[in-house]
Amino acid sequence: MPFINLPPVLSELFDGLDKRLKKVEYAKRFTAPIWDFSTGNPQYPQQGDIFYDTNTNMFRYYNGSTWYVIADNNVATPVVSFTPTWSGTGLTFTGTPATGEYQKIGKQIHFQIKVLCTNVTNFGTGQYSLTLPFAPFSDYMFRDGAIHHSTAHHAIAADAYSGTTTVNLYHLATTNGSNSYAYDDPFSQGNPITLTTSDYFYVSGNYLTA
Repeated sequence: MPFINLPPVLSELFDGLDKRLKKVEYAKRFTAPIWDFSTGNPQYPQQGDIFYDTNTNMFRYYNGSTWYVIADNNVATPVVSFTPTWSGTGLTFTGTPATGEYQKIGKQIHFQIKVLCTNVTNFGTGQYSLTLPFAPFSDYMFRDGAIHHSTAHHAIAADAYSGTTTVNLYHLATTNGSNSYAYDDPFSQGNPITLTTSDYFYVSGNYLTA
């Protein structure tokens, strides 16, 4: 009775090759891997990789382009410093008057920004603005802010728009008369107060990124 040559079973044919390729991949990616993120990131990462960072004692995952810290109920994600941009028409200064910190847990951001007027050479004209560490998912109004002046303190707010890191600054103003009401007025030199180099202001808030 003649033998019939059956076609090969593809799963069996390529199973050996698949195992060999995986061994090559593991040898390339995980031979002497980097566990201490203070010295560098693991080489050849793939989306979904999770590593334990021995420097901060936290887990990190790779989303395909960036390593992120995984927060849990006992350990929060680190507070990260960033340099906001303080802008205004004609505003000039030396050094870096604006400093900031943020904490990112998933898509939730908490930020705080402080601006020292010490090295301002010209307070300029027009409304002031700052920049956030990440663009928000939606529009926000951050009202946790104040101007610290030698003779008075004034509440300020930052108006954020979705898709941009720039926030415009306002101060809380009121109208006069029997039908007075409060409203947001652009924060600029002379409005609500004439800033000096001994003044500073700050703003903070929480929001979601896109």
